[in-house]
Amino acid sequence: MPKENHDSARDHLDQRLDELATYETYTPFSQLYCRLIVAWSREVGREAAPLRAVCERLFDIELWYHQALVHLSDRDRVTHDDVRSVADKRRINLTALGERVEALNVRTPRASVVKHLLLAECHYHLRETKAVVTDLEAAIESGGGHPLVHFALGYNRFDQAREAFADAQASSMEDLDGAEREFRAACFGAVRAFRDGLTGQAFDAQLHFWIGRTLAAAGLLDEAQAALETAARIDPSIFGQPPLVEDDAEAVAAAEESSDAPPSAPITEDEVREIGECLKGSWSPGEVLGEER
Repeated sequence: MPKENHDSARDHLDQRLDELATYETYTPFSQLYCRLIVAWSREVGREAAPLRAVCERLFDIELWYHQALVHLSDRDRVTHDDVRSVADKRRINLTALGERVEALNVRTPRASVVKHLLLAECHYHLRETKAVVTDLEAAIESGGGHPLVHFALGYNRFDQAREAFADAQASSMEDLDGAEREFRAACFGAVRAFRDGLTGQAFDAQLHFWIGRTLAAAGLLDEAQAALETAARIDPSIFGQPPLVEDDAEAVAAAEESSDAPPSAPITEDEVREIGECLKGSWSPGEVLGEER
């Protein structure tokens, strides 16, 4: 990424992200991912205006959502319908936004990267894991091969594999051996994505950590242990994260799970907290985005 004066480059989209960052329910990883989108949206020339308008709408939806969570937490009594209403309104808005992004006609590779990263963010919050994987793969193919994007692709490939295997088990299919082979193959695809994000920088600790978890799930325990040891060498604090603090996001997730949406979140709260705390401790947003000091 070309060197730029970070202070002079900041604009209303950065300000919205700064406001979002004040909410505990808005994860550090989402902050960094969206800051990457904003940074790249400045590089798309004539196509910047519609893409940045979509960014603004996305951040407005997320600001409303996280503000709504705070308002719910301030009430003396909150019903299931209250929580369900917040989740449903967010889902409706994100679905409409995704359709708006999909309709954008982009012509340059960088604009295509931004478009697909925005689509991936919408589909992620809608828990449409298959679509997230497709969008992230398209972003990388268009030149968006950033460590954060490779990480997101690796995790969502892993989560897609877990969903497929869980479905196979729930359906009591006879060929569980075949399902296990497909699961391991999908895990290896996730590991490839994580490895593609390795750059020799501090964020490698997060990638090796998830390589280890994915290999362990695939049954390759020795290889998993080696990856986790590598992660610990890069960042000795990676296994010393604070315990999960329950917040209102869990109540919203529970309400969403009782709806027609897929039953499992793409990344659980504890997993997000593990990554987010590590990110804050090992790589500043500027360093993650490749900005020179």
